[in-house]
Amino acid sequence: MKRYSLPVLMAVLAMGTLKSQNGIGQSNGSTSNMGQYTFQQLSSLKSPQTSDFAKYGNIPVNQFVGEPNFGIPLFNIKSSQLGDDISVSLGYNFSGFIPNKRPDMLGLNWFLNAGGVITREVRQIPDDHEGMPETNNGLWGINKDGLLVGLRSKSGCPPLYSTVGIFSMASNTGYFNSLDLDYRMKGCDLYSDYDGDADIFTFNFDGVNGKFVIGNDGQPKIIGEGVKGFKIDVTGVANQPITNGCKPQNSEIKITDNKGNEYYFGGESRNLEYTVPITGGVNVDEVRAGVSVISAWYLRKIIYSNTETVNFNYRDDSLLTDRFCHGTPGTVTDWHGINNANVEERKKFVIYNRTYNQDVSCVSTMGNNNEFACGGNDRVFSLTKKAILQDITTANYSIKFSYSLQPYIFNYESYWPSFFQMFKNVKLDSISLYTSGDKLINSFAMDYELKGGTTAIDSYPRMFLKSVTEQGKNPYLFTYNIGTENLPKGTSKQIDHWGYYNGRTANESMVYPVPTEATDSNGDYYFTNDTRDPDFTYSSKGILKSVTYPTKGTTDFEFEAPTYTYKILRKKVNGYMPLAYNVGGTAGGVRIKKIIDKTDGNIATEKQYTYQDGVLMQWPRYSMILNNNQQSFIYFRSSSMNMNILESSIINYGQVTENVTGSGSTITQFSNYLTHPDRNDTNTIVNSANPLSGSTDYQLALNCIGLYYNDMSQERGKVLAELAYDNLGKILRKTSYTYRQDNERFNDYTSVVHTSGPAAQANKIYSYPHNLLKKETTDYSYGTGQAQETTTKEDYSYSFSPDFQLTGTDTTFPDGTITRDVRSYAAQENNTLLLSKNMLAQPFENKVLKLQNASDPAGKVVAYSKDVYPTTTPTGSPILPESTRLYDAQAIASYTDVTYDKYDSKGNILQYTTKDGQTTGIVWGYNGTLPIAKIEGKDTAYFMTMFDTDITALRNASNNDVDETTENQFLDLLRTFQSRQFTLDVQITTYTHDPLVGITSITPPSGVRELYKYDTQGRLQKIVDVNGKTLKEFGYNYAQ
Repeated sequence: MKRYSLPVLMAVLAMGTLKSQNGIGQSNGSTSNMGQYTFQQLSSLKSPQTSDFAKYGNIPVNQFVGEPNFGIPLFNIKSSQLGDDISVSLGYNFSGFIPNKRPDMLGLNWFLNAGGVITREVRQIPDDHEGMPETNNGLWGINKDGLLVGLRSKSGCPPLYSTVGIFSMASNTGYFNSLDLDYRMKGCDLYSDYDGDADIFTFNFDGVNGKFVIGNDGQPKIIGEGVKGFKIDVTGVANQPITNGCKPQNSEIKITDNKGNEYYFGGESRNLEYTVPITGGVNVDEVRAGVSVISAWYLRKIIYSNTETVNFNYRDDSLLTDRFCHGTPGTVTDWHGINNANVEERKKFVIYNRTYNQDVSCVSTMGNNNEFACGGNDRVFSLTKKAILQDITTANYSIKFSYSLQPYIFNYESYWPSFFQMFKNVKLDSISLYTSGDKLINSFAMDYELKGGTTAIDSYPRMFLKSVTEQGKNPYLFTYNIGTENLPKGTSKQIDHWGYYNGRTANESMVYPVPTEATDSNGDYYFTNDTRDPDFTYSSKGILKSVTYPTKGTTDFEFEAPTYTYKILRKKVNGYMPLAYNVGGTAGGVRIKKIIDKTDGNIATEKQYTYQDGVLMQWPRYSMILNNNQQSFIYFRSSSMNMNILESSIINYGQVTENVTGSGSTITQFSNYLTHPDRNDTNTIVNSANPLSGSTDYQLALNCIGLYYNDMSQERGKVLAELAYDNLGKILRKTSYTYRQDNERFNDYTSVVHTSGPAAQANKIYSYPHNLLKKETTDYSYGTGQAQETTTKEDYSYSFSPDFQLTGTDTTFPDGTITRDVRSYAAQENNTLLLSKNMLAQPFENKVLKLQNASDPAGKVVAYSKDVYPTTTPTGSPILPESTRLYDAQAIASYTDVTYDKYDSKGNILQYTTKDGQTTGIVWGYNGTLPIAKIEGKDTAYFMTMFDTDITALRNASNNDVDETTENQFLDLLRTFQSRQFTLDVQITTYTHDPLVGITSITPPSGVRELYKYDTQGRLQKIVDVNGKTLKEFGYNYAQ
């Protein structure tokens, strides 16, 4: 370790010029030398595509964080008769320009929204990692198990520790280890102790998002709205041994939603994204420097409750060997062997990460507080192995993704001859939709441009998405806030506190761009220069400025610097715990100020946004100085990449006003840290053997900026009120929302324990449903000149475990009458069959009553419906209603309205009978996705049985309808089949389709066929009769 005198040490810290030697500044191959701060930064590092996709699901409302809600929809296809649509779109992250964020497959800040992903934030040791025996000090310095591994091991010597016992940190549950002063949960023996802090997993798929943690019983605990009835299975998450290999073990997570649909994430390496720390330096071998950590499990398969399957297939990465994270410039290695044709293909999966990440600790000589020995890192290196989506396939269609290499190397620096730096990443060139017969239906092509530099070495451009073009149509065109100026390198030190570009060129000459600090009379630190201050001129570089649509209309975005009124600070008076203070300022990044929509060059709509009660959620502390009677300790942290801003936002707003020019305004009030701060319900114990426990600033020593209150973010970002005003400022409507606030909700938690300096802190991670309980709407009218108010109230009630469903709504109208809507589901009906399949969200019974007032004891039934489900598994079909019952108000009794006689294996109704005894049969074709015949009449049931062979032939012919020849064969069979209606008392209507385009013909029982014609872009052009006479024509024109 390098030794410094105190005056010299303080000088180099203040100047940001602490140079590395003997382990300070370069990773020497040991995760333990990185420090916990650096390890967690690396472990949570993800590709931009993954981070932006995760952020898309993490933020509840875009106005809450000052961002527009913008995306480009591409495909939205019904994938299953029972499942949800499969959607593919492009999204954009408006947060601002971060030099160290590379453009991913769609260019800077764009991301592909397709399929789904589970990401995680690592807390201390990754949950799935196995430690090494502490007698060997652990490989890579890790000598205890992760939480999930530890709980699996502990189940072999029950009981597992209780939630209350873990929170109390009783001596029988955990202890401070004397060797590394770390707190450990007690395992079955000395070698199975484990980490007490749970990783935070975040999922985003199929239009739903939420979080989960591993609970104290080893089972996942789900956090979020609308997902509490989901089931999460982590039995496929493999224990990851601490080895010298680069690739993790296969790992799978399964989520079953409350409709019984199953979603599979990860599995093989190709479906995983993971990060591997490596060594780095100038002209040195690059080898693994720590454990591989899985950061993302990508959605690979959906199995709907009717057994239909959607597969998300990723590029095969098996060419990557278990030594892919080793590279030596200029020599023959496992990577670039002579005449190895697979090298270039391997490179496409790998991203090289280099960040300035100072994690330095200095300890004075015992009894001499003027001489210090320092160790740690000043820059870190890692590789991220990506998952690249190749296609989405079903029985009826496929969506294919085409890629090529980006035209430049990100952060191409001449003085840094890293083997991995030379890799080019891929860009997405096109997305195409095909039928199951591989017929092209539609496609979108992407075009890109480099801005801010050239492809030459020591030039640092970024790739921007220039256009998106649907086949046969005009393109989407994009412009950005960048001219001919050069952009900084990825590892630029011209950054603000949060990692946004601030243009401070003087920072480049510093080893670390750290502001100088001082302490005020209250003992609180502050910055004395502007080294890391934000600058909107630079943080707004490269932001999306305008969009031109295929219709030639445009949208212009105008941004401004984000300001705040309150700041979360750790002041000495509050024991350095986080608290909101009324301290305003300007943060990094951008926020939306104005959105202007234009048609034919004229303004159609102009929206302007103003913000109030902004709370800055992140304020850094770069250093801490602690003293006891014998030694002094200095801790110094700084990073060029802030992991938090990539997947969340640094400011939350309590009120946002949207003013639409000429049309009035809307004020939206949100819950934020001011209304719902983190909860002070924690438990802390101190390790008296730790030398920091005797520090003079005892609270700072305990905290080390590592103690925190219980997270309440799930209650923030909710709309509390909406107020609508007309153009003259008169209020038109006010709507207020009330959410669950009872104290009993805090009983639903998981206990976690982490260390901070000499302390161990137990926190609670809450997983209760935070439901909307009341909605009150007041409308204002001005017919008499004075405002007249009418108020409608809605009260909601819910079930709890296992289904967490909305079971009742009481709507109270201005005249005092009440409409009560009561619903029941499988849990309330005790249908064990549906419960076993986790089909919790299917409504069984819906009853609507009219009450005269709140004192009306029973009310009058005005509507009633009930789906009757089976209680045993049906043969050959999914679990679907057998019949539907309705209510006869005059007879004051229910009756069977329709009986569903038969389904096919996909859940299509093949035959149903109405209350008057009339039976209808449906024949489904095109692989069971579209109706090709409808049979009606009193002999329908007999007909469906008698001509079963003909029906099978029809289905097969429709499945094979891929060209003109096979279509004519199918039409001949349809004509023959329709002629059967004259042999029995039935009427037959037939249909043909062009799958994924539209219906192509309808032939009623009369035989007079209508044909539907489409243009080359898949748009309905005209309807004609069998003689070619046009019955109806459609025209499409773009605005000029």
